[in-house]
Amino acid sequence: MAKARVATMSASEAKWAGHVARLGKSGLSVRKFAEREGVNPGSLSFWKWKIGQIGQRQGKQAGAEHAVPLRFVELTALPC
Repeated sequence: MAKARVATMSASEAKWAGHVARLGKSGLSVRKFAEREGVNPGSLSFWKWKIGQIGQRQGKQAGAEHAVPLRFVELTALPC
């Protein structure tokens, strides 16, 4: 039986994950945020992409049992 691999984050990954999380909350562009934080904008863009890829893979591994079904709501316009 194969052992489950426990995902661990290196110190570097954790640091960049923190930057990416703050970037998302800041509302700033990557360039402006990187300038404010004193980090390389290219590195920040790379880590934003990489962390997004990791999240997508983890979401796929979680399975479809967590998927939320779509719901549609009819909207009607009020007369002017």
